[in-house]
Amino acid sequence: MCVPFAPTDLALVARALDSAGLLLERGYGLRIEKAAGIGTARGFERAIARLAGLLRERAAPDAEAASRAAAGELALDWSALTPRAQARAVDRAAKAARTSRRGSRRGYERR
Repeated sequence: MCVPFAPTDLALVARALDSAGLLLERGYGLRIEKAAGIGTARGFERAIARLAGLLRERAAPDAEAASRAAAGELALDWSALTPRAQARAVDRAAKAARTSRRGSRRGYERR
């Protein structure tokens, strides 16, 4: 739901849009385009929904790769592991997931 904002907030919104555009382009290769009708609550919500869909589409391969990498590290006989070894396995899985996500976004690194 959108709420009205003061005209003095426009500068803040413009800076936020510039920052979001830069992050989306560098991180996911998405460029923000001007949306028609964004001045109305309905138009704004439609633009946000479209952007959310684009982000989900771009993030899905990263999330899947991270899940596969973590699952590979966690495919262990947990009953044979000590609590300390279990904790190390979880740490390795988290690291594998982070590394996997970075690798799957090649070409979108910071310029």
